Amino acid sequence: MKIYKIAQENKEIIPKLEKGNCFKNVIQWITRNEGVDDLVIVHGKVTNHTKNVIDHAWIEKGNSVIDPTVGVKMDKIEYYAITKAEANSKYSSEQALINAIRSKNGGPWTKQEVGNRYLFRVD
Repeated sequence: MKIYKIAQENKEIIPKLEKGNCFKNVIQWITRNEGVDDLVIVHGKVTNHTKNVIDHAWIEKGNSVIDPTVGVKMDKIEYYAITKAEANSKYSSEQALINAIRSKNGGPWTKQEVGNRYLFRVD
């Protein structure tokens, strides 16, 4: 995958979590690594290595993106350019954890499941 190769060159590889479970992986990563401070959880769409547009979840921290499913941490502008990422909703870590607990899943969440617990949302 192109994004993984670029991250390898920049030595920003992080442990990969389970393929195909990006929403769950994001919740697992924030609880295991960074806690809940200053992270933004993003649900949206990306173009994968086979050029298919897929639903995906990733984490933003300042000018960086952490993608535990792909196993990379990289510059946010570069990540968005490579993956053609489009954010549909954004959550604080606290909002995401509450949404995951209440809905009993890592996302994506319906409008009814999140109520007003979001930073940004396109419905």
